[in-house]
Amino acid sequence: MLRKELRLKLSALSPPEKKEASARILGRLLRHPRFQAAASVFSFVGRADEVDTLPLLGKVLRQGKKLFVPSVDPVKKEMRPLVLNKMSELKPGPYGMLEPPFQTGRETSLEKLDLVLVPGLGFDSQGARLGRGEGYFDRFLKQADTSVGRCGR
Repeated sequence: MLRKELRLKLSALSPPEKKEASARILGRLLRHPRFQAAASVFSFVGRADEVDTLPLLGKVLRQGKKLFVPSVDPVKKEMRPLVLNKMSELKPGPYGMLEPPFQTGRETSLEKLDLVLVPGLGFDSQGARLGRGEGYFDRFLKQADTSVGRCGR
């Protein structure tokens, strides 16, 4: 029921409201010490009903940080972090989300990433997330060492 309620709230936002909210979120992220210190960043590529991360991805690349984005394998029901070298590599994947083409040697492990940015319909005050229900990010994050901290708000 919570997913349904949050989806309704998101769908009620006008395009200018979504754009403004995305800009505020990305502005806070760019000023965060964990982002500034990160040499490698994994970020979701926002869909129409999510934070628009394309400006962030471009900024990460321009700053010379190593950038990884998800690539989904719908058969195995898993997600892999693939290096993204330039924005033009992003093409619609199996679910229509932008991702780089899978190639051996482009993958990394979760433990080698300094910062991981994940989408969610909602988050609680401790940073726990409510996803969309497919479980890709949840399965991916379970690979992490329990010592990995949450940036949260």
